[in-house]
Amino acid sequence: MLPHYHLLGEGGGRNRELLLSKASCRRMYDVSHNEQAHLYTQTQECLWIDKWEDTYAKTQLVEAFFMQSSGFLTGIAVTTEGGECKLIGSIDEEEPLRFEAVIPVEDWICGMVLHIPAIEFVGTTRGDVGETSPKGITIICKSGREIDLGETDRGHSMRAILARPGHQVVGLTAKMAADIPVTTFNCLGLITLLNEDLHDSRILPDSIIRRRHPLIDEVMWKDNGTRFFGTPYWNNPNIRIVSTSGYDLGVVGDDEQAELTPHLLPYEALIWAKDTTELRQLKRVSIFTTYSRGLYTDANTGTVRTESYKICGLGAEFVDEHNGGQRLIGVRGKVEEGKLEDNILLAGPPVSSTSPDTKMGEKKGHGDFRIDLDIDGPGGEIITEVLIGCYGDESVAGFRVRTNRDREAGCHLNSDVGESELMSIKARPNKTLVGVVATFPHGCGGSKDEGLRTYKELTSLEGISMRLGAEEETAEKSSEEDYDYNED
Repeated sequence: MLPHYHLLGEGGGRNRELLLSKASCRRMYDVSHNEQAHLYTQTQECLWIDKWEDTYAKTQLVEAFFMQSSGFLTGIAVTTEGGECKLIGSIDEEEPLRFEAVIPVEDWICGMVLHIPAIEFVGTTRGDVGETSPKGITIICKSGREIDLGETDRGHSMRAILARPGHQVVGLTAKMAADIPVTTFNCLGLITLLNEDLHDSRILPDSIIRRRHPLIDEVMWKDNGTRFFGTPYWNNPNIRIVSTSGYDLGVVGDDEQAELTPHLLPYEALIWAKDTTELRQLKRVSIFTTYSRGLYTDANTGTVRTESYKICGLGAEFVDEHNGGQRLIGVRGKVEEGKLEDNILLAGPPVSSTSPDTKMGEKKGHGDFRIDLDIDGPGGEIITEVLIGCYGDESVAGFRVRTNRDREAGCHLNSDVGESELMSIKARPNKTLVGVVATFPHGCGGSKDEGLRTYKELTSLEGISMRLGAEEETAEKSSEEDYDYNED
């Protein structure tokens, strides 16, 4: 028999009333795409503690509940030693898939990572992109302890939800479909309390939350970055996300993206210099493009044929002494029918392009092209700037890479996008541009409404910079070295 669970506002006494009056949720994130996500929703809030002393004086039992059929997360509960279970969400009482772990005395929750299978657009048709929802959670504790519940090692995309500096976690808030006994979470967010609201109460020190960029946890990541830096992107105090003016972490406004909330589009990171050694081993960066032909139906003009190139991937290659092999984000070209699972060999012929005025529309052919920029990493050449342009509300329409030797390569995918419309991404002072982070949603295979999607399409891009200690880094002091964490 399942224990009794209760929600925010039931019992707790004076201490709990204080938590109720001061605690708040700064931000909620969309975490599911399914039929239930479009139904009428209800909001639940759950305080995990009745009094603040529980966070360090007592053990806590953490439970996570998942559907047997799909593996999707439906409930999270915390039980303080000697207290009642406090649940947010729902439980399949007949066949609950349950995971549990204990947080010992002198430790407490400071964040969590949701493991969400990424929706793969390639091979689907418009309106049929499948469904996704969290299948695992990693509870992050102040001591650095990580508690894995559910599917946390299957390569799912990850969204980190962390307490901001100066805030303490006291619970969780969620939105889910109303009037359905067992349902997935549509949105999730932490309930936190300001340190000053606790006055002279004891607060356990954080030894794990170190990230300083205020937006680093605003996106879902395809991987956690530990293979490069030894620590996740969202908790790495050394890296900075570098955006163009007018850009932010998010997706370029494209009506087609209405199929899926931007919160569920995974960001892919192409790292070409994780350290100074790798900086000197870089020999080439590549832009992969694909040619698209289809039909577009407009209420005024009727059906017209469309032809255009799209950026579908970016890559980096290293000298032979580098042991990690080449790296790729997105795809190298269109996926052939019947080979949707693997297009690693579909690289297309390279296009010799050192001119900033190269327009893909001038190329003849209907296949895939690759634009290469050879880089003399061993000789001290490094990437210093990335330029990106957009046309109206469409996807990325221009892209260029530039080095410290004034060499560059790139392309214009739309003849209306000129030099003045390309926006610059450079490393912050005293730092090096070490990579980019981008989103690659779907690309249509036929008309906008029919046909299998056969490629991915670059829709947003930002730079990643960090201090490597390379001699090419400027000595100028950055005014943006530190960030203020003001609440919205």
